[in-house]
Amino acid sequence: MKFNQKLLSSITLMLILLSSNAFAGKYDLLIGAFSYSAKVADKTTSVSGLGTYEAAYLIPFKDNFELNLGYSFTMTGIIGGDYSYGPKLGVNYFPFNFSSSEKIELPN
Repeated sequence: MKFNQKLLSSITLMLILLSSNAFAGKYDLLIGAFSYSAKVADKTTSVSGLGTYEAAYLIPFKDNFELNLGYSFTMTGIIGGDYSYGPKLGVNYFPFNFSSSEKIELPN
């Protein structure tokens, strides 16, 4: 089960990075922080730090929308920590602007 999930995640990431339509959209690389907390019965624990990574390919469609195809990876510790990973799919909406650049040419 783990092998199939890793293989699927790797294929998804390669398809995003090696897309033949790469010049039609944008690449997005993010590094960030995380904060997790849990409460079971009367015990509470939390962990936070730097270790969230994401790569995405953004494809504009229509005037104000953008399709977001990506892959996320979070590590709670470099050695001996937990990690989470997986593909990401989303839609971005731009209410005040266009999702892609617009070129306007005026005479003179």
